[in-house]
This record gives sequence, C-alpha cells and structure tokens, in this order.
Amino acid sequence: PKGYYKGKGARRMGRHTDVGTYKLDPNLVPNFVVPDLTGFELKPYVDYRTPKFTVPPPPVLKFEPLNKEQINHVWARRVLQQGLVEKNLKAREEGQENADVSPQDQVDVLPPRENST
Repeated sequence: PKGYYKGKGARRMGRHTDVGTYKLDPNLVPNFVVPDLTGFELKPYVDYRTPKFTVPPPPVLKFEPLNKEQINHVWARRVLQQGLVEKNLKAREEGQENADVSPQDQVDVLPPRENST
C-alpha cells in the first residue's frame, strides 16, 4: 500500500510494556565477540590504488588414450565378472547357493534371492 513503511530490518531487543515503556530483554540484545587485535599489523582498510591482480585459470587436464594392454585388462575384468554372474545365476536356478563359485570369485551384483513361501 502507498506510504507503508515496514522498517529497516532491525531486530527487536525487547518488548513494549502496558505502561508505555520499553523493557530490554538481555537474551535478545546482540553480543559481538571480537578477538583482541593488539599487535595485529594488518589494517581493515584497502586503498583504492592497490594494484589489481587476477587468479590464473586452473590447469587443463589432458587425458591420454588407453593403450591396447590397458583396454584388454579392463575388458578381461568385465568378461570375468560376467562369467561369474552367469555361474551364480545357474547355481541359484539349480537351487544351490553359489555351489560352483569360490568365495574369492563371488561378485555381489545379483539381487537378493526372493523366498517363494
């Protein structure tokens, strides 16, 4: 509305009483804890003639393509894991709990088995 003045964003530090006075509440009064700056050499003022500096951009990371040996290593691991998953599936279909797979070879990518009871 026209002429509405909400204030300047200050917080209240107490309350108005019935008699028309204002009672300060010590819990609402801000308490600023400032460290002791005696002997501190820096000043809070920054001169407008201070030379400007720029921060250099971060370095660009360059990735080298994988060689054939690295690619074969990655694919061998994936093929091995797929073979172990198929072994686990076959063992579950036959009603055996990971019969053909040793504990070192087990891959935890299968969902838990549902009980049909």
